[in-house]
Amino acid sequence: MSLRRLRAGLPGFALAFACTLALAQQPAPVEAPSPDAPGPLVTLEECVKLALARGFDLEIERQSLSIAQDNVPIARSNFLPVLSATSGKTVTRTAIDPDLGLPATMSSTVDASAALSQRLLTGTQFSLGLNNNHFNTDPAIAALNPAYTSDATLAVRQPLLKGFGTRINSQVIRRAELGLNVADSNYESRALDVIQGTENAYYLVTGARDQLQVFRSSLQLSQALLSEAQSRRTAGMATGLDVLQAEVGVANARRSVLEAQRTVRSSEDALTALIGRFQFDTPLGATRADEDASEAPPTIAASYRLATERYPALRNARTTLEIAQLDVAFARNDLLPSVDLDLALGFNGGDSTRRGSFSGITEPDGHNWQAGISITYPLGRVAEKARFRQSRYALTQAELREKQLEQDVLVAVRNAVRDVETSRETVTIATQAADLAQRQYEAETDRFRAGLSTSRRVLEAQTDLESARVGSLQAKLDLQTARASLRRLEGTSLQRYGITLSSVAPGR
Repeated sequence: MSLRRLRAGLPGFALAFACTLALAQQPAPVEAPSPDAPGPLVTLEECVKLALARGFDLEIERQSLSIAQDNVPIARSNFLPVLSATSGKTVTRTAIDPDLGLPATMSSTVDASAALSQRLLTGTQFSLGLNNNHFNTDPAIAALNPAYTSDATLAVRQPLLKGFGTRINSQVIRRAELGLNVADSNYESRALDVIQGTENAYYLVTGARDQLQVFRSSLQLSQALLSEAQSRRTAGMATGLDVLQAEVGVANARRSVLEAQRTVRSSEDALTALIGRFQFDTPLGATRADEDASEAPPTIAASYRLATERYPALRNARTTLEIAQLDVAFARNDLLPSVDLDLALGFNGGDSTRRGSFSGITEPDGHNWQAGISITYPLGRVAEKARFRQSRYALTQAELREKQLEQDVLVAVRNAVRDVETSRETVTIATQAADLAQRQYEAETDRFRAGLSTSRRVLEAQTDLESARVGSLQAKLDLQTARASLRRLEGTSLQRYGITLSSVAPGR
């Protein structure tokens, strides 16, 4: 985040800095603490951790991650045993038929069944069922009353072509796992965005506060100049125009302070919105953007290697490619005809008691079996062939998108590394320029005291010194921002602050 937008609309910065330097040579006036004075130091690392723990963006992404996590057991549940049971009673009444001489009758049937079924990863489907029927009717028309019948049946269906094999049937689980990988990468990507946004907001707060202090010092000096102008006018050494100019200077300085305070509060609100929830009335502590001088200069090769390994968007592209490969395999299998082998073996028994009917199941005479093959073959396979072509086109798209993203990341890394290199050199040059401007100002001040220069030349030297120092500060902030952008591409921001997402993600 740049301080340039802070400088827009804030004229008189050179005068403010000159006032600051002049005040440094005078006894500091006793001033009451500012109502918005920062409290204890809040480090950038603390803000980053608060943003990850409390921010809305990452919390929203956590919910998506939780949804993706639950998709895995949902997919696996397709291969878990299923228990089912049914029970019912049917009552039938017939009226008297005088023509045929049939009496009125009533019969009732009670059916109860239970079954256990399961689908295996090989595509095999089997079920084991147990049925019991209770039939009770008029003894005059039934030789066995009441009657109980029971049977147990084991049925198996095995696909022989389409839908055969673990590779095809396990795709639903693998797709759910890949979906979880995508959600995990999106979660990490959102965390990296939060970190970079927090860093930029932190730098903006620090820069805005530094400028506020400059404008407050400028206001103090403007008030001192006004008092001096009024005294000189009373002594006949100044005109009313000099006093008016001093009064306008005080008014402009006050306006600059107000605008700087508004900028500080806006930047603090932006940072608070990242690290807290509706805590805008809680004072934000002091901030300090330190430069990490121990950080080694980056190289394109090393940064690109890290990006190809950790950049979440690249990981998602590879996951999408694997999903496309699964779709091709599924569509190819769908081209095959459906050839299913069906086997069934049943045992049955009957008796006047329920226990007797169950015992009859074990008798060798009461059994039946069935075997068969069913074939389904769509003529022309128009839809199947079209879906297979679509899956191959989608696979080619996924491959091209991955290559395109790799190139985009390479270009972004090259630019980011150059930005860091340029910013490092700019910091060195800006520091030298600030040192030179300091020496030129001191020399011009000595010439003014010796009567060899004018106040205008001193003011110009002060303006040059202010610009050089602001340029040095801007260069350092640009370097920090460039480094943050490069870490975002490398995916190393989490490691920089010692953060593991497993501590903030649910069920990880």
